[in-house]
Amino acid sequence: MAQQTADIKFLISGIIDGIWGKGIIANNTPENINDDVINVVNDVVERIKTCSKKMVRVDMTYNLLYSAPGTIWEVLAGLVADMAANGIKDPNNNVLATYFGWFDALRGNRQYRTCIVSAALYNRSRLEMAFLGI
Repeated sequence: MAQQTADIKFLISGIIDGIWGKGIIANNTPENINDDVINVVNDVVERIKTCSKKMVRVDMTYNLLYSAPGTIWEVLAGLVADMAANGIKDPNNNVLATYFGWFDALRGNRQYRTCIVSAALYNRSRLEMAFLGI
């Protein structure tokens, strides 16, 4: 992997804090981020996405069918309007805020929180070793 920029390293360090908690991973500073650390963080984020994706589909379907007022066409029109108004990303295109918002939303629901906790637990040693170059 090519040499990473300071901005990328800062974002990866922030994502690590978002998953494991600020100060939990002792070597987590932007200066210590290397390609192995980036690969571990990528694996963790993918694991969280895979775990939560199935549950999100069930929740979205349930909410769409049972809690939304109006006809299906009114609901879909509202969803499209909301997506257009708010955009898919953070309004300031702040990548770190987008990830933190995602983590916070997942942590707010017990079943989704298990996705973050299990991915963090499963990969903690890998991350620590990657920081040490092992």
